[in-house]
Parts: sequence; structure tokens; C-alpha cells
Amino acid sequence: RDRMTTVDLIEAPVVGLSFGLDLLDSAGAFVADITTDLVGDGSTVARRADNTIHGTCQLVIARQLLWGSARVRPWVEVSAEGETTTRWNLGVYALMTPARNAGEVPETFTVTGYDLLSHLNTPYGSTFAAAVSAVPLTLIATMLTAAGITNAIDQTAIGSVLATAMVWPLDEKNTTLAIINELLALIGYGPLWLDRDGRARSRPLDADDPTVWAYSADSATTTVGESRTLTADYWGVPNRWVFVRNGTTAVPSEGAGIYTVDNLADGPASQAGRGRIIIKPVWLDAVSQTALVSQGDAIVAADKRVVSAVSFAATPNPEHWHNDRVTFTDAALSLVASPFRLVGWSLPLNGGDMTLELEATV
Repeated sequence: RDRMTTVDLIEAPVVGLSFGLDLLDSAGAFVADITTDLVGDGSTVARRADNTIHGTCQLVIARQLLWGSARVRPWVEVSAEGETTTRWNLGVYALMTPARNAGEVPETFTVTGYDLLSHLNTPYGSTFAAAVSAVPLTLIATMLTAAGITNAIDQTAIGSVLATAMVWPLDEKNTTLAIINELLALIGYGPLWLDRDGRARSRPLDADDPTVWAYSADSATTTVGESRTLTADYWGVPNRWVFVRNGTTAVPSEGAGIYTVDNLADGPASQAGRGRIIIKPVWLDAVSQTALVSQGDAIVAADKRVVSAVSFAATPNPEHWHNDRVTFTDAALSLVASPFRLVGWSLPLNGGDMTLELEATV
């Protein structure tokens, strides 16, 4: 399952865990199951939603591969009490040049891998121009095809077109990924991410993400580890945002080129909580006022999310992927079904506990 449709409390005891590794070719087609060459100790898959490249892995492999072109797909199978065995793929990764570990029989290679956003995170290589009335989703599809990445982006905004011509000159900062993300932002979409099979994903920012998991450190059968850490930092968080749409011919005004958001009383960073107004002006490229509002709301949410964070270890839950919404209950931390976003996780491929990092709104 890509996403749960109801909130599940993490309680069921795991009775079986197994990990594996698929070898893929440069086009992403399955080549072989190389699970017998995967060394679990020292192998880890991790994901951080706020990084430029979200997915990484470190693998210990007991065989030579074509490191420059091979792709790998780690996976995990879980058997829980009263359920059948279920497999989850853990992403598709391009591998760096490994460290060769001599003196072992068989010898092993310790290699770092990055998800396929890394293939897009290089300079585009020439000036990229988008004409008036060009369709951003069509432009993005062409770039994904050229990179050998399957396009699974939500097509809701396929009718949205550019109101003005845009140009990204040849420059080191104008990577293919940066251009794609700017085009997505223009139509009110979130940044590109890859699913557990290496397919490109994005959708409108105003799409609701349901809360899908409930963690409780207080339950007698909890999978949450004993060590939990709560941090909070709201210094410098704005409580008024003024978003201005670039490229308008008329003088912008509120509701027509300007979108202002005030946090009046929501938490300690609010205007009431701080006793003063902290303003953040932001100029954005947007095809419409609706897209400006979508981008602005995402920035507001991101600015407010960083103020509270919880980290803990738990029994592996490989169904977690990208920006999952969860709740967390912990009497010791004064949290009762508090809503969080899962911003990062790390899953060792030897059956050990995974680590999770949660972030919450003010």
C-alpha cells in the first residue's frame, strides 16, 4: 500500500523481518536478485524530506557491480501476527564509487547511493526557455523522460499554462531539478519527490495529507523505544507573511497580486505570543492568485513546522515514506495525540530499530 486510508496505532508485534536487494539496469529494469550479496550489518536506507536529494542508502555488498550505471532497489518483507507477509520496496538508488574492503572473504564494498533526483540535480547544460502558454507539466514530462525517470506526477493542473515567457540561463545553479521545482511551484505544486519504485511524484500543495499513523510511548505494547527527545525553537519565526506575485502588469493589491497571512494567536511564535509582529516579505513567480496562495500557504506551513521536533527509535515500519502525517502521544513529554510530520527516518537493513524524526506546527 502506498498510503493508509485510516489511522493505525503502531502496536502489532513484528514476528518476521527480512531484507533484500534487487539489481537494476541503467533504465531501471530488473536484472537480478542479489540479496545473498547484501551484508545487513552496516547497510541502511534513510530519507529526509527537506533535503534536496531525499533518499540515500549505505550498502555493504559482497560483489563487484558496474558502479557508474547500475541501480539498486533495497526491499523489506514484514510478517506480523495474523497477517500475510508483505513486501515494501525502499526506493531506487544510483551508486557512488565504493570503498573496497580488502582482507575479507569474500571481499566487500561499502557504497553510498542516492535516489534518482541526483540525476536531475546537475546543471541543465544550456539555456532553458519556456514560451508564453507553455504547459509546465508537459515541459517537466520531457525532462523526466530524458533523465530516464518514470513520470507519475498528478495531472490535475495539465490545463495550466505560463502567462509570461521564462528563461533559465546556463548557470551552475540552474539544475534540471531546480527548473522542474520552479515550474511546479508556478502551478501551485509541491517539490518533486520519488516514490518507493523510483517514479517522479508531485501534486497540488493544497491537497490534504491524512494522518495515517498514531504512535504512543505510553502503551504497554508500544513499539516506541525508551529514549525520546523533544526540542522546540521558535526564535526568528515570522508571524506575518506578505507574498507578492512577480510579473503582474497592474499595481499589485491584496487579493490581486498580494497575499498576506497573519499568525495572530497560534502558539508562542504568534503575534500575541511574541508581543510584536515579525514580517517576512516574499516575492513569488505564480501563474495566478490561486497559485500564489498555494505557494504562500506552503511557505507559512514550512516556517511554522520547524519549531517543535521529536526524535525516537521504534520497531521498523517500512510503510513510512515521504512526509507522512502522524500523531505522537507521550505523557513524559506532555504530548497527547499531537500532530506531526515525519520529516526523516533511517532504517538499518539488519533488523534493528529504525529512527524517526518528527516535526510539528506551532
